Amino acid sequence: MFEGAAGGETFQGDGKVDIHLKISQGEVFLAELKFWTGPESLRAVIRQLRGRLSWRDAYGVAVLLSRNVKFTEVMNAVRDTIAGCDGYVPGTLTRRAENHSCARFSITSDASRLASLHVLVFNCTPTRQGSE
Repeated sequence: MFEGAAGGETFQGDGKVDIHLKISQGEVFLAELKFWTGPESLRAVIRQLRGRLSWRDAYGVAVLLSRNVKFTEVMNAVRDTIAGCDGYVPGTLTRRAENHSCARFSITSDASRLASLHVLVFNCTPTRQGSE
């Protein structure tokens, strides 16, 4: 689809990023994938992304996979947690879709540089066939 490099577990910023796409014009996509185990798992992935983003990066993506049955509660907790994370710019949290939130954050290497962090949450709860 594009000329450039794609990698997984690629060094970027202060560590490795799960998914990294780069084209000749620069970095285009940084993503981290985690399982939702509660608000701390989201805080951890946001810390990780903020540390991986460099001055030239405009955004990062956190993909959370949830095995929780009460997915609406997970989505509410995600939105509540984002605004309390380190580096969050107050008033920037938006809801792009039911499972997609976005907010501006400072990056770890330069607090005056901001990037958009997108948080996408997917329900991975298996559906049950029939009644038990």
